Amino acid sequence: MGQTATGFVESERYDGYLGFWNNGPVPVLCISTTDSLWNVDSIDVGETIAMSEGENLPIFNCSNVHINTGIRFMRTDTISWNISYSNSVDRFVLRARFTEDDTPPVSYDATYDYIKDVISWSTPILFGGQGWDIGLTESRNLWLQFIAPQLSTTYGPNTIVIEIAGTIFLP
Repeated sequence: MGQTATGFVESERYDGYLGFWNNGPVPVLCISTTDSLWNVDSIDVGETIAMSEGENLPIFNCSNVHINTGIRFMRTDTISWNISYSNSVDRFVLRARFTEDDTPPVSYDATYDYIKDVISWSTPILFGGQGWDIGLTESRNLWLQFIAPQLSTTYGPNTIVIEIAGTIFLP
């Protein structure tokens, strides 16, 4: 770490060199969770199911900085379903909320809680508002809601894989 100068600065209020000195620790990004899975067993087409108490996925900030969490759909392993904003033929909906509570959310927001196939970072609105600015040694609970396709062209066991990511929170 050291001082960096970007050149001479002239303005109405300041003449001099612009620079900074960073003598702090190197930021380390770390999130941890359990290896738990949410097993929804079998459900009917068009059915909605949500995590119950005790099925949540705890997310722990083991970084030396505050973090934001992000989520994205990765793939299905067996059946060729796609994630979507609304369910239809071979399209399902997966929603997520981060909370500090050990009890599941009462509701999920169709607009702000749905998971996409590109990463969406938590904000004060997205994913319940609790997945951003997670402090050092703090944790959040991730809760999921699944809405099955209205119709499926194939049936059988399936695994849906999502990615939970972290980034350094910058105020």
